[in-house]
Amino acid sequence: AKEVQHPDGRVVVEEGGKALGFHLIIDGEAEVDNPDKSILKAGDYFGEISLIDGLPRSVSVTAKRGMRTVYLNSSTFDALLRDYPETARSVMKVLTKRIRDLESKARAQSA
Repeated sequence: AKEVQHPDGRVVVEEGGKALGFHLIIDGEAEVDNPDKSILKAGDYFGEISLIDGLPRSVSVTAKRGMRTVYLNSSTFDALLRDYPETARSVMKVLTKRIRDLESKARAQSA
């Protein structure tokens, strides 16, 4: 793992790009390029979806407010999930929350 400083406005991951790593925010914020323009803060993370399914990035994420992250490359991320099941379970909980949020928004739009 390594700590990375991201200047404001830098696109850290780009929609359609290759999955190279996982980012855990330790300071600052990130804006997710989704319809809600979600804001991620310290303790939040991104990049896990593409690392898990091997598909291109599903959204772009841009650094804000002096964002610093802990970066794990794909092999380190895989080892983390394999060797620490409690971490894998935590990632699954976040992913399922995101799915439920999307389902809720879809239901509200169709109503």
